[in-house]
Amino acid sequence: MDWNNAIDTIADALGRIPWEVWHEDRAKLLARPSFWDIGDTHERYSQGAFITLMAVAGLNDYALRS
Repeated sequence: MDWNNAIDTIADALGRIPWEVWHEDRAKLLARPSFWDIGDTHERYSQGAFITLMAVAGLNDYALRS
């Protein structure tokens, strides 16, 4: 797979995530146990960037467990 195909594949996968997920209330999101140990990471990024980071980290975690 070349670079452009990889980007298209990732963009397609992220594009299937409903719009509402990208704009979930940050306080509600951070209350989940999976985010308890992230420190101040959420304060250094905008909400959209933070949720994108978490989505990619989650996809990476899922791929490593498969």
